[in-house]
Amino acid sequence: MKPKGKAKTPPKNRNPKPLPELNEEELEEQFVRGSGPGGQATNKTSNACRLLHKPTGLQVFCHETRSRETNRKLARRIMREKLDQLLSPPGESARDIKVARERAKAAAKKRKARRKAEAKAAGKKAGSKDGQASTEGNEEDEDSWEDDDGVESATQARPKAD
Repeated sequence: MKPKGKAKTPPKNRNPKPLPELNEEELEEQFVRGSGPGGQATNKTSNACRLLHKPTGLQVFCHETRSRETNRKLARRIMREKLDQLLSPPGESARDIKVARERAKAAAKKRKARRKAEAKAAGKKAGSKDGQASTEGNEEDEDSWEDDDGVESATQARPKAD
């Protein structure tokens, strides 16, 4: 069943640039003993992956998990990201593009919030010029209020009537 409403168009160029592929002949892989928390499973098994890219000399060490296979995959992903950063011109790596997009998004959000606040302030000024007090909702004064029998009390704020 299709969702009702306006169909959203996919974002433009979500993954702007694919990461470079790794040539296995250019890699040297070692499994070394890990360190840190995890006890015997970490200290006695060789599940940390050290990956060396021979042409560039880049070295990656990954010991995110206790699994050797998971660490191999993560080390290769990190190596691809580092190679992309190293081989791409400044500002054109996948990471740089993603960071630039996030900055632009944050700046747009900030501009929108500032415009909204300015419009709200302008609306309040226009309302107070007419001699009307601009109040938010139907709240009464918190200092004093009258009970149903006409007795004034100043000990607590009157609850809102729903």
